[in-house]
Amino acid sequence: MFDTVSSSTNERPVSLADEHCRQDAACTLSSMTDRLANYRWSLEIFARDNPAATPTVSWPCSYDSAVKDVTKSAGVKVLLFRYVSYLQNSLRNKERGHVTEEIIQNAMRIYKYWNITHGAFFRTLIRNYESVPVRIKSWFPCIHIPWHLGALMLADLIDLVDHNMLGVEETSQNRLGVGLAAKIRKSSAVELSDLAKVTTPHEIDNIPKEQLPGYHFAVNKGSILTEPWTMLLIRAFTKAAVFHLSAAEELRRQEWTPLGQGSEEYKESLTRCDACIKALYFLGRKSEMARSLSKVLAEGLQSQEEHISEQAFRPAFLSPNSIEC
Repeated sequence: MFDTVSSSTNERPVSLADEHCRQDAACTLSSMTDRLANYRWSLEIFARDNPAATPTVSWPCSYDSAVKDVTKSAGVKVLLFRYVSYLQNSLRNKERGHVTEEIIQNAMRIYKYWNITHGAFFRTLIRNYESVPVRIKSWFPCIHIPWHLGALMLADLIDLVDHNMLGVEETSQNRLGVGLAAKIRKSSAVELSDLAKVTTPHEIDNIPKEQLPGYHFAVNKGSILTEPWTMLLIRAFTKAAVFHLSAAEELRRQEWTPLGQGSEEYKESLTRCDACIKALYFLGRKSEMARSLSKVLAEGLQSQEEHISEQAFRPAFLSPNSIEC
């Protein structure tokens, strides 16, 4: 897991090659090319069910069902990062056409599988966060947030392939036509802002409420503090904040400047950006990088806020005492 995620996020080849960690049933074909392709990790190994026939777990459900789903989701998250690494290697090795296309298609199979299984379950956990058991509450964001980082990286790579026609031209044109990469990017940025809202502390009478009672005081204020690999969360929330800030700027520039006001969609983008910045500021308890990024992004958010009246929108992050850190 660490090799796969670290290599892809740092854009380097994996240290543990596929042929050194293959399943016993793999490598049954004779040619070297076929064998190497057969070494690649497959969705069938990580997902031993049929999504079309298996009911999606939804919260509220039994504690055991929730634990089982969260446990299984970790492997699928790593699998997505493995395919991000495959695509990076393909581009690094100047592979083109069907080779690159096959990797993208398999990555999209994983993405779609997640959305109708673990992703659907995690969205119900976000909507009902207050009623989720403490252990699940501290656990699923450590999988869900990195998953969205992987999805954002995948979207960037698909954009690179399609805009430079490095895959199959017809398929690339189809993806560009439906805005596939843009939709993946928006979906993950929206869910990351939703995660930021529930996993950072809320105050009661100016006192931050403990999200994880019984946990160590260093992490009990917010569940994102339980993830030891802080850099993954920093990258995810930074990418999401930049997306929402860019979306707001585009809306303001193209649609609403002549009217002197902000649309609801514009205000929503600012609010979502604010939530991601707040998460980064809160992660400043563990990382000075997170704190510094939150301040830079807050300046960009402030400049957007100045284009509309304070009555129309006031980012929570910019308010005094908006977050205890």
